[in-house]
Amino acid sequence: MFNTQRPPAQRLIGTAPELRRVLSAARMVAATEVNVLISGEGGTGRQTLAREIYRLGPRSSGPCQALACAGLAEEALRRLIEAPAAVPGTLILTE
Repeated sequence: MFNTQRPPAQRLIGTAPELRRVLSAARMVAATEVNVLISGEGGTGRQTLAREIYRLGPRSSGPCQALACAGLAEEALRRLIEAPAAVPGTLILTE
């Protein structure tokens, strides 16, 4: 369920004004300690954007884990989230 490998070197690139606004917002939140919710339709790059925020921020030297949580019961999901929450790093919840 967990993907504990280092994030791939995928980068978001482009010149569209919409993407520039998204990347500007990503740079701003990357410098903070806030939790970020990225929403959008499947295939739009939510996880790639989450990894870009991770890469740009001070946590990039720590671990980054992706957790596929679609179809998990609430209690199972809670237990899975509590395990990595005890370790500093970044947790990306995916569908």
